[in-house]
Amino acid sequence: IGSSLITAACNSNAVLVFDMETGASTVREIGDKANRFSDICYDGSDFWLSPRNEGPIVKWNMESNKWVEFGEFPEGYVSGKLSFNDIIYLDGYVWLFPYRANKALKVGIQDGKIVVAEEFQQPIDTNAGDPMKYGGNYISAWKQGRALYAHTGKKVVCVDRLNGINRQEIVLPSLEAIKALSSYSLINTRNSFNDCKTVYDCIYFETAYSGLERLIYHILHRSESEESLAEDAQIELFRRTNAMAEGDSGSGILSYCKQMILY
Repeated sequence: IGSSLITAACNSNAVLVFDMETGASTVREIGDKANRFSDICYDGSDFWLSPRNEGPIVKWNMESNKWVEFGEFPEGYVSGKLSFNDIIYLDGYVWLFPYRANKALKVGIQDGKIVVAEEFQQPIDTNAGDPMKYGGNYISAWKQGRALYAHTGKKVVCVDRLNGINRQEIVLPSLEAIKALSSYSLINTRNSFNDCKTVYDCIYFETAYSGLERLIYHILHRSESEESLAEDAQIELFRRTNAMAEGDSGSGILSYCKQMILY
């Protein structure tokens, strides 16, 4: 909101309000001290916080600092450790994507009623990715326009409210495509950082947590070859890596954050 970045302080009953212009920050405690939050979203008037483990869904007004807790969950709902990863507002509902909770949920912002979000309910891939890393249902979710995308590790479930698509399942890129992208990434990194003793000294492997945007890019360009996609991705990676060579990365990060928040 404005120049402020508002984020849930993970694993506490607090929200961090960070002013990107001044660098000042404040911490607001919200609700019972036993509450633990995993994510936050904004409906245009109020903020909504998802429970990390057990506990209620919380609506919070930043101006008045008042909050309301919603804990009347649908029959059969079972929470768990790391219940939800993401909470997103769209079309009068707050949508909660389960990680280890057993149901996808949505809350009507007018009546506060919590119901099962059937659009993202069964069948959900359990242990969708590497069980040692994930062991949950949805590992990330993202909103683009009036479409919601939720990532299980094996596929993406899409609900497009604008075009009337209630549920569409999209299979992840092939293993060969993922290997091609990794291969190009290794080659580019090794050539860019010659002072590294091994490539593993200077490369960061992204997990599926940050792969949803790349997946959607892949879907939109699936007519192109996997090798061409990999080359395009590497060109963009190299451009971003070298864009702040003058030491002004802080300004670049601030500008990027503003663009994302305004979008």
